[in-house]
Amino acid sequence: MTRSGALLLPTLLVVAMIVPASAQQNPVHWSATYPAQVVHPRKKFTVNVSARIAPGWHIYSITQAPGGPEPTKITVPGKQPFTLAGTAVGPRPEMDYDPNFQIMTEIYRHAVTFSDGFRPSGYCCGACPDRNTSGHGINWRVGYQ
Repeated sequence: MTRSGALLLPTLLVVAMIVPASAQQNPVHWSATYPAQVVHPRKKFTVNVSARIAPGWHIYSITQAPGGPEPTKITVPGKQPFTLAGTAVGPRPEMDYDPNFQIMTEIYRHAVTFSDGFRPSGYCCGACPDRNTSGHGINWRVGYQ
């Protein structure tokens, strides 16, 4: 992947692309953190994706069952130097009856942090000589309802 066989994470820029719940309101603010460590080719590292949720609002869990609202989902668009490497995990959600769907739903209020695995993908955009991906960022998306 790289000549040195490693990518330094402190040079990594995390960029959030959010799919908002409403075009006129954005009651959820997203951020991401990662440990400052060296990432080796094909080795997984963890990114924590956090949501700060405005009072009176909630998001549905990543494990929300089918037949109701869409679950929160973290994705990574293609053709990037990093890709998802696993399934997101999060804290146990609160159970709440949702009259809009007429079922019990799994929700988070106030704040939540999900952890998801990432790894170098092997994709190089052409700007990195010898497939050196250092200095690239992670573009991630969170879909939520």
